[in-house]
Amino acid sequence: LPDADVTPPKLQPTRIAALLANRCQVHLALGDILSALRDAEAAVASAPDWPKAHFRHGTALLRKGENTRAYAAFKRGWHLDPSNKELIAACKQSLKAGSADPE
Repeated sequence: LPDADVTPPKLQPTRIAALLANRCQVHLALGDILSALRDAEAAVASAPDWPKAHFRHGTALLRKGENTRAYAAFKRGWHLDPSNKELIAACKQSLKAGSADPE
């Protein structure tokens, strides 16, 4: 019988993607949004089936003020893991931020 606690392969990161996503978070904490965005994009390229990479990408885009692109990144992550509450909340947050954008 398969172990119920094993994460499905598509939800697991590559080692480089995990490092890039973590470094992205550090850049965000330091306020270096452009470096965070570069690392997030590289994490997505390295592990396109890893929801956390899309979450980091969306977070960097949201911090940059690119709300529509942030929503798209969060939504891609949500499609990979529809039960992820963090991604659901991020989708809602980016939609709310996007509705406040001037046209």
